[in-house]
Amino acid sequence: MTLPTTIRIAGTDYAVSFAPSVSYSDPDTIGRCVSQDQALWVDGNLSAVRQRQVLLHELVHAVSNHFAPGCELTESQVQAVERGLWALFKDNPGLGAQLFGSAT
Repeated sequence: MTLPTTIRIAGTDYAVSFAPSVSYSDPDTIGRCVSQDQALWVDGNLSAVRQRQVLLHELVHAVSNHFAPGCELTESQVQAVERGLWALFKDNPGLGAQLFGSAT
């Protein structure tokens, strides 16, 4: 499965890149959302499944930043939402298509 290189959030296109780890403030960083640059980064050295999990995590950050500027979710809240959404969609294959219809 190929992951997207651009994702639109409420009319704003976010560039998604998958590159080897680049240390930010924490050498264990495996993903990053830079909303002011409309950019998401995921460590390209991770397994395919882990890349998808990290991308979902960064998307939760992006949605939080986009829709609630100044009162974004905490890291713990983002982790809880990401894990909950991951479990929801893994436990219910096809739910996205059922909720939103087929892509046009």
